[in-house]
Amino acid sequence: MSLPYFIPLPFGWGTLGAIILMRSPARDRNASFDIAAAGPLAGLAVALPAMLLGLAWSRVAPIPASGYSVFGDSLLTSLLAWLRFGAIPPDYMVYTHPVADAAWAGFLVTALNLFPVGQLDGGRIAYALFGRRHRTIGKTTVGVLLGLGTALLAWGALSGRGLLPSLGASLNWFVWAGLISFLVGFHHNPPLDDVTPLSPVRRVLGVLCLLLIVLLTPPILMHDG
Repeated sequence: MSLPYFIPLPFGWGTLGAIILMRSPARDRNASFDIAAAGPLAGLAVALPAMLLGLAWSRVAPIPASGYSVFGDSLLTSLLAWLRFGAIPPDYMVYTHPVADAAWAGFLVTALNLFPVGQLDGGRIAYALFGRRHRTIGKTTVGVLLGLGTALLAWGALSGRGLLPSLGASLNWFVWAGLISFLVGFHHNPPLDDVTPLSPVRRVLGVLCLLLIVLLTPPILMHDG
């Protein structure tokens, strides 16, 4: 394995994780899985306590009349906020502490890295689980991203929010679909031993890792008020 090549992000976000190149094929699917799952699970082990701590320092207050931006909720952040504050009254919102904002970014980066495509960690997990069918899974993932972007665009237009705000929400997923298709790709180098199956424990962990995509991905990354 190479040293990590960090992907910079503007506006003080730090990095979007890192790319690690495999200088030689993994020994078998179990070794490939261990390499792929270690990073996302370690990141989640840091981000989850940070989110719990950040929500403990957050507060519920009336929604401003205008001029504010809010991070979109994933299933996991919605559940954690509900456990912390209960049902939020109408015209109120959660004012998140910066620690919770940092944890939200950690959740997002983990979710994107778990997309089951190519050389992403999720792609390696998908290969360890499903073998040669990983290409079909990767292309299906791109189709889902395009469908999500189209659905957000149609929802915004039909709900009267306007085409421009809806385009901003949907553009994120169109961009990710393009980046995956043209930069990440769908190829994955097989391990030296591509016959030995994944161990049962790793198979369960692999399915849980892919389920994390659904729990951690916010359909709308950010919306303005």
